[in-house]
Amino acid sequence: MCSEKNINVTNFEKFDEAPRNKLLSRTVKGFSNSPEEIIAEMQFDFLKNKAQQGESFVVVGRCAETVLKGNPSLISFFVLGDMENKIERISKLHSINRSEAEAFIRRIDKKRKYYHNTHSDVKWGDSRNYDLCINSCRLGLESTFSVLLEFIDKRLAK
Repeated sequence: MCSEKNINVTNFEKFDEAPRNKLLSRTVKGFSNSPEEIIAEMQFDFLKNKAQQGESFVVVGRCAETVLKGNPSLISFFVLGDMENKIERISKLHSINRSEAEAFIRRIDKKRKYYHNTHSDVKWGDSRNYDLCINSCRLGLESTFSVLLEFIDKRLAK
């Protein structure tokens, strides 16, 4: 998408999955001057076009379960985890202490939830919006991955 539109991704990372600045942006007749909204719409259009081409692809986040709703090939998962396990994993991954990891997780989850709820009629994490919701802490990451692959294989065989 970025190469097609001659866009440098690093210039837009700060706007990705971010709420629009209500003081510096406005929407008139459905058109927004908010970089956050414009980037979200570009991503949504990209996903829709890719799906229409019949390609198989994986999307993490980006309200894909909402944007691609109605597409017969859509398989959507919501993977969650226990806070204690998430803190331990993030602490190790980013070499930060427990309180920093917890603050990081809460900040990112809040950002993701706001983004999703802004662009979707269904609330973030609502199981009715997904084919399968799974807590990766129960089985571990590798076994969770195996369960998801088995679900995909059975769904595609159907």
